[in-house]
Amino acid sequence: MSSIEIDLKDTDRNFLINLQKELLTQTTDGNADPRYWGVKVKKRIYGFDSDYADGWEVVDARAVCTVGDANNIASVIKEAILDHGFSTDDFDEDNDKYTYGFMDNIDDVVLRMNEVARLHDCGDINDSCNYFDVSYFRDIYEVVDEAVFLTKKACMEHIKKNAHNYNDPHTYVMTAFRCPEYERLLKILKETDWAAETTPRIVTNVNSTGKNSIFIGHVNKLEL
Repeated sequence: MSSIEIDLKDTDRNFLINLQKELLTQTTDGNADPRYWGVKVKKRIYGFDSDYADGWEVVDARAVCTVGDANNIASVIKEAILDHGFSTDDFDEDNDKYTYGFMDNIDDVVLRMNEVARLHDCGDINDSCNYFDVSYFRDIYEVVDEAVFLTKKACMEHIKKNAHNYNDPHTYVMTAFRCPEYERLLKILKETDWAAETTPRIVTNVNSTGKNSIFIGHVNKLEL
């Protein structure tokens, strides 16, 4: 059996020392070892009945865009006037008592918007075409599959650099259930004295079967 010794570079040793310190001192966030962190993001799902929804958005079916902010009637009316061809008179008290400040039901607001749009486009307020719709939604949170981190610090740094790719991201700790390989890896990372003068080395052994095996530890003598 022959052995091939690979010395750790100083940069690798420092990385392992710092990683070990972080693993030993970081918060557990209430989860047992073996822990790992992921990114949890908000996902908005549409198509709910108003009684079972978290909120609503107004959609312009022609432009395929939202009108105003979610759950904000004042912003919907403001944007309808500024960007969608409506006037303040369309929401005035003299027009069927639909007053800007007193329209507190989004279904009534959208009903009024559709009536005005039909009147402008085809001259028939009773036409069946709806130009605007209320879309009710629920917000759920899901863990991103592609992002996995040994430490909460690394997860937070990832979110800081990539927040523009996520919707309301935050760290989320999980426990690797019945995962002995990962549990052993964490044990090695936490318990090995990476700063010792006898540098831990990675040794690849080629045994009689021709298969490679890897040992991580303090090596004093190599078998050739």
